[in-house]
Amino acid sequence: MALAEQIEREQALVKYDGEDRVLPAVEVLKLYRAEVPKGEKIMSKIPTLDRVLDGFYPGQLIVISGVTGHGKTTIAQTFTKNMSEQLVYPLWFSYEVGTDDFLSTFSDDHQKYIYMPAKLKGNTLKWLEDRILESKLKYRTQAVFIDHIHYLVTMSPKQNMSYIIGETVRGLKQLCIKHNIVIFLIAHMTKTRPEEEPGLGHTRDSSFIEQEADSVLYVWRHVKDRWITILKVAKNRKRGIIDDRIALILRDGKYEETTAMEE
Repeated sequence: MALAEQIEREQALVKYDGEDRVLPAVEVLKLYRAEVPKGEKIMSKIPTLDRVLDGFYPGQLIVISGVTGHGKTTIAQTFTKNMSEQLVYPLWFSYEVGTDDFLSTFSDDHQKYIYMPAKLKGNTLKWLEDRILESKLKYRTQAVFIDHIHYLVTMSPKQNMSYIIGETVRGLKQLCIKHNIVIFLIAHMTKTRPEEEPGLGHTRDSSFIEQEADSVLYVWRHVKDRWITILKVAKNRKRGIIDDRIALILRDGKYEETTAMEE
């Protein structure tokens, strides 16, 4: 670059006032808060989980994973029931469970505060964003549940699935920040031995799922007491790897914390 061009460029940058201009951090924070008012945290109503995480905050992506059939959807439905009682107005994208079966787990009172697309006509980030924004504008939605990540990608042996899933999860994280919401994303787990405890690295097909998440929760049935489900906080962005375990029991269609667990 010629000296004259360099001087002209520098003079233009000194005067630059675009929306991506560089500012002191304190000014950036003021602008951000003006555009995205700080939302209220949402409580799970599972005491130990709320103590460990201090609730779920707008802008967060929460991944729920675990052994197939061991309670991933049920823990998400439990959060939904507890949130509907807090008037959070959750939005659900239930790709894996049909509408009738899915809603049969909720009481009439809960159903009044849960929202869903009339038809799942899309699975792209653009379609999801439109429905999320629609629900937020119409019903003040603060929490979104997606069951599950593999319905948002096209499985193909010719493509790098880890990269495609990673791009999708990164897009979901950006939606959390852009729309000031919490997204709960259910993800399948790799096969493990019955005695092996799930943990970080066990989500299926892509490590990006856990990397992009603000919190990663694992659920599985207790090996000796099948009435007990274990909920583990495997990661929290603020605290790192945690590995806190919470014993849950299913009562009246939702999980409640219990201390009755065999070691």
